[in-house]
Amino acid sequence: MRYYFDRHHLEGAKQTADAVKALGRKSVAFKVDITKGDDVDAVVKAALKEMGKIDILVNTAGGNSKLGDQFLESKQETWEKDMALNLYGTMNCAKAFYPAMVERKWGKIINFSSIVARTGIGGPVSIPPLKPPFCPLPGVWHPVWTVELLM
Repeated sequence: MRYYFDRHHLEGAKQTADAVKALGRKSVAFKVDITKGDDVDAVVKAALKEMGKIDILVNTAGGNSKLGDQFLESKQETWEKDMALNLYGTMNCAKAFYPAMVERKWGKIINFSSIVARTGIGGPVSIPPLKPPFCPLPGVWHPVWTVELLM
């Protein structure tokens, strides 16, 4: 089973879902804004209705709204947009998917980040502070959650 969520490119998500179906597997594509917890909850309900279960969530969403802004040029509204996507988006997805996994006593949540979390690449000031919680660093979120690990 494969679920593909994409808030910008639903056509690409549908193509991916079709390719999975061509392999004889179930697949469905959704468009969702992960910065809105209620929207994520609705998509999880729809996915469960369509597919019956959720085995794995791969959190890969990320980005920045003003690439190249230096700290003194940046604005709080930019930080808030980036925080909504990079931090709250990841948390909204984990929170929405996790209960179905606990109910089945099986599931995995895999969180990805980018090198920007560690290097900052000399530009988007709002990203480096947001990503370390999702990187495999001691004392923070484990990069792969399993139901057994969290129960």
